[in-house]
Amino acid sequence: MAYEENLPGQTREWNEELQVTRELPREKLQERLLRDRAIFKSNSDFIVAATRAAVSIVNGNIMAINPGENFKQRMFIWNNMFFSLGFDVKDHYKNFGGDEAAFAATVSDLNGVKAYSSLDASGLYTLGTVIVDYRGYRITAQTIIPGILEKEQEQSVIYGSIDFGKTVLTCDKYK
Repeated sequence: MAYEENLPGQTREWNEELQVTRELPREKLQERLLRDRAIFKSNSDFIVAATRAAVSIVNGNIMAINPGENFKQRMFIWNNMFFSLGFDVKDHYKNFGGDEAAFAATVSDLNGVKAYSSLDASGLYTLGTVIVDYRGYRITAQTIIPGILEKEQEQSVIYGSIDFGKTVLTCDKYK
């Protein structure tokens, strides 16, 4: 399939690339300009690749990692990116509008990522995140957290919640 921009076996490591550009020096004007160009280029490339993959997902050209589920519940990994669809598949938003609320919640998630990113704080990292609306579907593309596929997700979360606030982990380092 001609959906990847790179040669097979040479896909980009999006998360690493996006984080490395943010770690570039920024003290001098020239350093800041080079850093901003690198961030812009990496983000632009990620958006283009995520958009192409999202279109391919909706068109049925990329296989889900859980193909036995109905389409609304399917998740995808392609070109070192994770994709999910904006539906209320577990009734978390049932009392707030169901699929319409889940559809809107993805934009709030993106706005949160944008807010943290705009802080430009040293040592603060966010996932590359893109939302693509195509043919009535909302697809969220994110970079893959290093190690998330090798171990349980609960072990990766240090601060926050992964179960819609039922349990919230805290860490003094982040207060």
